[in-house]
Amino acid sequence: LKFTVLPWFVTHPRTLRAWVGGNRNLAAAAWAVSLKAPAATERKGADVDVPYVALPVEVKDVGSRLLNQPGADDFESLFHGGRSVVQIVGPGGGGKTTLAKHFGDLSLSGGEAGAFRDCRLPIWIDEDFTDLRAVVKRKINSWYESGEEIEEPLLSALLENGLLLVMVDRVSERLTATRDYLGKVHGSVRCNALLITTRQPLAVEVPEQRFIYPQALDSSTLLNFMTEIIKYYFRSTEDAKERPFSTLESQLELGKRLA
Repeated sequence: LKFTVLPWFVTHPRTLRAWVGGNRNLAAAAWAVSLKAPAATERKGADVDVPYVALPVEVKDVGSRLLNQPGADDFESLFHGGRSVVQIVGPGGGGKTTLAKHFGDLSLSGGEAGAFRDCRLPIWIDEDFTDLRAVVKRKINSWYESGEEIEEPLLSALLENGLLLVMVDRVSERLTATRDYLGKVHGSVRCNALLITTRQPLAVEVPEQRFIYPQALDSSTLLNFMTEIIKYYFRSTEDAKERPFSTLESQLELGKRLA
């Protein structure tokens, strides 16, 4: 690659978009596997699949604003400019991982209605590391049964152009070496679409800090949340006996409890 025009061709926006489109199905298969093994399975009773429901979040970047029902455009706008680092911050069990995986769904479905305008391939990381590029490369290489490996110039261009949405979960529970590395990651890797979930904000060496704070359920949002959950199970479960709150009586009882 060093002695030909291939470096220019490989990093051309049209080439990168073509690579993203050509590998979309492989990325989707890997993404589905990551969704089946969330960190939450370590907790008791976590075998219930809870979908994402649009709930209020506070966003802090150049200013501070409350979004009651944030949409795809609200989230995608956070990944602008270079060195984009978005932190989802909140206590344990506050919905950080669920929201992060919603980002992945919006990213993977980019170009479709209700999703991001541009497709970005999500890379889910739930481990300790001190070399982001190596982890991302390993995960991409695992997509290929043939043993194919992604070229370094192509990987660098994808990261730099934000076409790989790298998500690191449970940062506050990582080793000190991992947290320190992430805080200085842009000194070694030009990753321009990075999302992390953490209980406490991480000090990152970027000029502009971007944070999302999921808001706690209250009387104005709880009913909408439970309604969406019930609708989700009705759509996803064919056997009525297996649906939570499948009868009118159980739904009325739920209403009494919420009241």
